[in-house]
Amino acid sequence: MPSLPLIVARSRFASMIVLIVAKYGIWCMALGVAVVGLRQGSANFLFLVLSSTITAIATQQVIGIMWFRERPFVQLRDWPNLVGVHPSTKSFPSDHAAAAFALAITTVLHHQPFAAFWVGVAGLIAFSRHLAGVHYISDILVGAAIGTLFALLIPTFFNPIWPHLFTPLF
Repeated sequence: MPSLPLIVARSRFASMIVLIVAKYGIWCMALGVAVVGLRQGSANFLFLVLSSTITAIATQQVIGIMWFRERPFVQLRDWPNLVGVHPSTKSFPSDHAAAAFALAITTVLHHQPFAAFWVGVAGLIAFSRHLAGVHYISDILVGAAIGTLFALLIPTFFNPIWPHLFTPLF
């Protein structure tokens, strides 16, 4: 039985959808989160989103250097590379999953009415990277865990100095 990335690669329409979500979904999500923060006039929220996302991605880079794993399309020759990622880049852990979950969980902590939406978008972006053939499921799960961890830790770290960081934007 063929794997999901192989099934997706056989359909031109499915490949196009996966490509759009896998390549551009994170930027659309970041823009959406920024709009939420700007509409609320919350510089603190925007600072937390930026801090948790950058910290998660930086941590991912260190882990990737210490534990390099080739991408699935390099190890499994029949897997697709729908996104066009360079074969020499790391697979483990997924930077897109870390960033998506850092954005989602930070947003959920401050804007709970849309919690399911943000977590769903993060999951869709992360899983699309598997369907595009550039990550194993374990890459995505570890990336999502790291993004979630920093989304939870960063506000805790800044909580004592929080009121003094920024004044409201509007």
